[in-house]
Amino acid sequence: YLWKAYQHQGYGRALLDRALGMLQQMGMQKVTLWVLSTNRQAIAFYERCGFTTDGAVKEQVIGSPVTELRMGRTLSPR
Repeated sequence: YLWKAYQHQGYGRALLDRALGMLQQMGMQKVTLWVLSTNRQAIAFYERCGFTTDGAVKEQVIGSPVTELRMGRTLSPR
């Protein structure tokens, strides 16, 4: 997550692109992440970056129960 003051300026995309590039260099073929189901802004961001939900969900109790969705995408071979 980025502080609100740094959102919508390209920093998140730059960080994600760098991380994905590093994973590709390591030979990874797929990446997955978990996102809160109520965080529509994050879900939309990841979708714009090529991630899709795969139907997996998990419940966490952090004070109160929260639901997380698993999202993933394949990485282009280098």
